[in-house]
Amino acid sequence: MVVKSISHGRDRAVTRAAILGAAEQEFARYGLESARIDQIAERSGVTKGMIYHYFGSKEKLYEAALEQIFAPLLMSLQPFAAAGIDPRKALEGVIRRILEIASHKPGVPAMLFLESIQNHCEYYDKVGCPSLYHVLATILEEGSRRGVFRPLDAWHTAINIVGACCFYYCASERLKPLLPANAKTSHIESMRVHADEAVDLIMSGIRAH
Repeated sequence: MVVKSISHGRDRAVTRAAILGAAEQEFARYGLESARIDQIAERSGVTKGMIYHYFGSKEKLYEAALEQIFAPLLMSLQPFAAAGIDPRKALEGVIRRILEIASHKPGVPAMLFLESIQNHCEYYDKVGCPSLYHVLATILEEGSRRGVFRPLDAWHTAINIVGACCFYYCASERLKPLLPANAKTSHIESMRVHADEAVDLIMSGIRAH
């Protein structure tokens, strides 16, 4: 009986992970509005009925996919908002963490932007995504208070920082006509260059003069 129970638990975990992985790809491409459950079912190798059995609705599946993506990111950012940390080191750490996540999972920025465009951030509150901007704003406000950052609007600057980090990954394939003929936007070296340029642009733009 115990063996069967363990096996059943593993089957459920594997099936759920497969559905969520396929859902991330579909939602990153189309957002909640235009994503199709039958495509998620085909990609994950399960039936539509199985998806509804596990998640109940497309909206609940979308919420679970968002949470799976953003929860590890948000947890990893919390130490950078700790009291007493150098705001410059904290901000660069957060920026590089966002860039790292985006380079490994390009669907993350796409889902973030599509959520804003299609759903007016309705699901952000459900998965805690405002914390991303809150962490950035807290660091920016502290740095400005200490005089290491110029006077700024912390929340608008936080939004601009996320845009500077993430837009590249949403539009990289479409940016190719703007780049040299041999440029490979998804190549690891191109992503490294993008990350370094984004960090330099942001840190230079907010430092106190």
